[in-house]
Amino acid sequence: MKLAALVSGGKDSCYALGLAQDAGHDVVVLLNLCPADEREEDTDSHCFQTIGHATAPALAAATGLPLLRRRLTGRSTSTGMGYSAAVAGDEVEDLTALLVAAAARFRGLQGVISGAVGSDYQRLRVEHAAGRAGLVALAPLWHVPQLQLLADMAAAGLTAVLVKVAAEGLPPGQWLGRSLADATPRLTALAARLGLNPAGEGGEYETLALDCPAFGCGRLEVVGGQATPVGGGAGVMAGLRVRVVAKDEGGPEAPPGEVVWLSDDPPPAAKGEPVPEASPDAALVAAAGVRVSAAAGTAQAWATARVVAGDGADPTSPSPAAAVRAALDAVDAGLQVAGIPAGLASASHVRLYLPSMAGFEPANSAYVSA
Repeated sequence: MKLAALVSGGKDSCYALGLAQDAGHDVVVLLNLCPADEREEDTDSHCFQTIGHATAPALAAATGLPLLRRRLTGRSTSTGMGYSAAVAGDEVEDLTALLVAAAARFRGLQGVISGAVGSDYQRLRVEHAAGRAGLVALAPLWHVPQLQLLADMAAAGLTAVLVKVAAEGLPPGQWLGRSLADATPRLTALAARLGLNPAGEGGEYETLALDCPAFGCGRLEVVGGQATPVGGGAGVMAGLRVRVVAKDEGGPEAPPGEVVWLSDDPPPAAKGEPVPEASPDAALVAAAGVRVSAAAGTAQAWATARVVAGDGADPTSPSPAAAVRAALDAVDAGLQVAGIPAGLASASHVRLYLPSMAGFEPANSAYVSA
C-alpha cells in the first residue's frame, strides 16, 4: 500500500514506520503536528506527542522522506471515548486537515500509519480522521504486549532517550535524558510493583528516537536540552536540539530533509451525517444464523453470526451499525443458550469482519457502544 506515517519523533511512531516498510508498504511521506507557538514545549495533548517538536525536521533527514507539518490550532476539546463527528476547536480537526492535505498532495495515497499501542481514545480519533480523508488507518503495534514491544524495539536496534517523565518512580532529575535501554529495567520493576505501563501508554513518559530501522540516511545525536521540572513530579527536556549524522563512525552530518509547512485552515466539512442509532431488528437477529461451538467439559464457547448490511441504495437493507448490533445480539443469545449465562458480556475476544472500510466508522460506533 502507498502510505503516509504519522510521526512525533517518539519510539512508537518511528518503530511503526519501520515495521510498515519491512512489510513491503511504500511509505511516501511523514506527517507531524506541532504546537501553534513554537516556544511551547509540550501541549499536554490527550492524543499526540508534542514534546521535542523542534527536532521533527531531523526525521526527514534521517529517513530521506518528505515531512508535512501542521500547527495545532485546536486542543483536546472532545474528551469522550468516541469521536464520530467534527468538533470545532478540537485537535482531531487539525489531524483531519493534515491527512486531507497529504492525500491531495500524494495521489493514490491509501492509508496512514500510527504508533498507537493500546489507547482506544487515540485509535478511534486517528481512524475517524483517516476516514474523512479517504484513508485506511494502520496500527502495526496495536495490542502488542508492552514489555514484548520494548524487547522487540531493542532487538531491532531502536535507541531512544526519555524526554518527558510523569510517573511515580521516575524522578525527572534522574531519568530525563537517559536512554530507554537504561530505563527498561526500572520500567519493568515499576510495572510489577505499581502497575505502570512499561511502554508509557498511560503518559508515564515520552521518548525521542535516535536510531531505528526506518532511519536509513542517518541517526540523531542530541546536542542540546535542559531537564526542566514542570510540577507535580513531572519534567521535560526543554530546548531539545539534535543533529543528524551518518551511521558510520565519524561520518559527516546528513543533509537537511524536505519539510513542508501546511496552512492552518480547518479541514473540509465531513461528508454525510452521522448514522443515527437504531434499535436492533428482531428479524435481523433471527436471520443472523448464529453458530455456537462449546468446548466439552468447560465453560468456553465460540459463536459466529453473519448479517449482510446494505450500501444505502436500498432503504430496506440494514445499515452497517444495525447489522453489527444484530450480529452481537445474536451471538449474545446464542452463548446464553450454550450455557454461558453472561453471554457476550463474558467474551474475551471479538473479531469483526467488514467487506470494506467504508462502513467501519458506523460499525465501530455500534460495536463500542454494545
